[in-house]
Amino acid sequence: MSNLVWLRNDLRVHDNPALHAACQRGSTTCVFLVDDTQWREHDLSPWRVALTLRSVDCVSQQLAALGINLLIRPCNSFADAAKHIVECAQEIGADCVYFNAEIALNEQRRDAKVETAL
Repeated sequence: MSNLVWLRNDLRVHDNPALHAACQRGSTTCVFLVDDTQWREHDLSPWRVALTLRSVDCVSQQLAALGINLLIRPCNSFADAAKHIVECAQEIGADCVYFNAEIALNEQRRDAKVETAL
């Protein structure tokens, strides 16, 4: 059994419900989508983007220490997220895809599209 965990604003290994659930079920791979367009549309400062990318690097190292691979994929917009998550799931032969709930409206709409595509 193979599992995929989609990391977004929850860039942490400890106290991550989606990661914990996936690891309980079996072999796990994580994915993070780098979405420059969305970051610009939300007017994220260069400092915030740099912090996010440093956090991705840090969590990648923590996951590697646990034997979990982190895939980092470019994504042009929230609209493309479903396509990229489905492709990653197919690439690793994932039986299940896990991700934590997000509160913001655009994020909920994106997540609903991903669920439908899966």
